[in-house]
Amino acid sequence: MRLSIPVKQVVNPDEFLNAQEKEILDTRDSCNRMSKIKFNLIEPSLEVCNIHLAKWSMNSSSSYVLLNDWMSVHQRNGLKVNMMVQLWFFRKDENRWLALVVIPDDQCSS
Repeated sequence: MRLSIPVKQVVNPDEFLNAQEKEILDTRDSCNRMSKIKFNLIEPSLEVCNIHLAKWSMNSSSSYVLLNDWMSVHQRNGLKVNMMVQLWFFRKDENRWLALVVIPDDQCSS
């Protein structure tokens, strides 16, 4: 299980990743595996963990995906399929951070 973020749904994409980070995600290693970038993630439970972001490119679209510890994040925070979440990005002292926020059902627009 992974969290998939369609590239076209990223608000302010030029503030999300810099040119070097975008280039890293568009490459593969010598074994043809996707390159990843490490982020610190603040979970809804306020626990902090490390997580990796990769980019999946399909024929007509691309998505960023959160990998590695995502299943643990999913379980610790009781996340469910089709649950509405927001993922916020910021930098602190050159470190990349993500904050995952669960949107309560009563605040989701239909």
